[in-house]
Amino acid sequence: MIISVALCTYNGEKYIKEQLDSIINQTYQVDEIIVCDDSSTDKTLQILKEYAFQYPNLISIFENKTNLRTIKNFEKGISLTSGDLIFLADQDDIWKTTKVEIIVDYYKNTKNFKLVFTNGDLIDDKGNLMNSTLWDEWGFSKERRKLWLDNDKAYKDLVLNKNKITGATVCINKSIKSNAIPIYTPDGYWHDAWLGLHAAAQGGLCFIEQSLILYRIHESQQIGISKKTKKMDIPKKTSSVSKNEFYSYLNRLYPYKSYLLPNYKKKTNLNPLALKFRKLKNRVKLKIKHFCENQVGDFYFKHEGFCPCCEKEVLFVAKHSWLRDHFKCNSCNSIPRERALMHTIKNDYPNWKNLTIHESSPGNRGHSVLLKKNAKNYTVTQFFMNADLGSTVNGVRNEDLERQTFQDASFDLVVTSDVMEHIYEPEKAFKEIFRTLKPGGAHIFSVPIINKHIATQRWATKNDDGSPNFLFEPEWHGNPVDKKGSPVTFHWGYDIKEFIEKHTSALCEIIYIDDLNYGIRAEYIEIVVMKKPLK
Repeated sequence: MIISVALCTYNGEKYIKEQLDSIINQTYQVDEIIVCDDSSTDKTLQILKEYAFQYPNLISIFENKTNLRTIKNFEKGISLTSGDLIFLADQDDIWKTTKVEIIVDYYKNTKNFKLVFTNGDLIDDKGNLMNSTLWDEWGFSKERRKLWLDNDKAYKDLVLNKNKITGATVCINKSIKSNAIPIYTPDGYWHDAWLGLHAAAQGGLCFIEQSLILYRIHESQQIGISKKTKKMDIPKKTSSVSKNEFYSYLNRLYPYKSYLLPNYKKKTNLNPLALKFRKLKNRVKLKIKHFCENQVGDFYFKHEGFCPCCEKEVLFVAKHSWLRDHFKCNSCNSIPRERALMHTIKNDYPNWKNLTIHESSPGNRGHSVLLKKNAKNYTVTQFFMNADLGSTVNGVRNEDLERQTFQDASFDLVVTSDVMEHIYEPEKAFKEIFRTLKPGGAHIFSVPIINKHIATQRWATKNDDGSPNFLFEPEWHGNPVDKKGSPVTFHWGYDIKEFIEKHTSALCEIIYIDDLNYGIRAEYIEIVVMKKPLK
């Protein structure tokens, strides 16, 4: 299960560090923090980038070119998440350390979980408790809480904007994103009420009576309880949606809840035949809409199966013909090469959970998440060019695959995913990996074998200053610790097996898997297994 956080910021330099620290230091670790900054003019972005550098596999920053304001910024943040559970976070609060753990446990024990919100203790701008809670200020009394156990009553309240939900305490199931994004509300409605509407309409609105955050009251806060009036702020007028359009929209989404909408009647003077034609037309439009939403251009492909990475029965979906990067698991967002890699590990080393594993340059999804979660002895490394090898940089060990500081025979498995095409001297890297493997261990890796019919081509050499000297058209791939990305240095060919065996005494095998039942079908899907012989 992937845990995401959607954090929105705007000129929050004063408190953002405390909030980030409280999210990072949870007893149940989150998997990604998506930060959408709304064109801050103070030091907020600088602070965020420092944290992103420190936690490159955890924090992703998205800078808005124009000021979207709170509701649209949260809409963007939620849409960018990939988790099964999505926590919303304001920039100025503090999460209690067990917040995520408590909500995950609640999720596991709740049948129809769509959205949960909690109470929170109020603090002042200096962090002092104010002897009050969010629910005290909201008027979310015992009587009202009892009423909201009936989601129909909660839905009716939320339609009338009698909101009791504080977005900073909210966690949503990803399944409500399809209806709730984009946010479509008239003026006066916050995003938390909107999300609550969808959860209540689907019978999955829940609340936990514990206070799981410290909710800060201060002069410069963007939303929430006003320090001056002690009442909830109302969003400034930004919406062109009328209330009748809002009710009509809800009626189309949840027609079985139409009786809960206030004074809403569909006015029509059409005769029965015209009404019948209109209904038919609307059904056709809806089918076209659903078809278009599931397509990019003329391509759409899906297949049900079992994902080796999240270990669930899932739907694999591609909305682009380049399956290697777009044929994704709808549960963990993994892509084919990650599933092929994990499938190979499980087949060749079924006891992998008990092995000593080194992964270089892991991602924040797919096999990397499963290895991190379940392998008892799992070591992660990245290469930070300006740091000492073997040192720890922001909690991650610094290693160059060509010059490793690990002892001989340190690992049962070494795992890399699309790394070996970025190494300047791969013969050294393969030798070093071979040295660090225990007898019987293996380096299992994905790498695009571009040249199936010709030999490997060197694509770039290294200049004296460390920059790439491209011999052909420059190519760059993403790098979690370097915004510039990683230069492609080799186009591997049919002779990769011979190359490895020439520079090591490894037994090498190229595995090709094409199995839709595991979501494994794509271009350049080969997995290479470089095994160290037993003594």
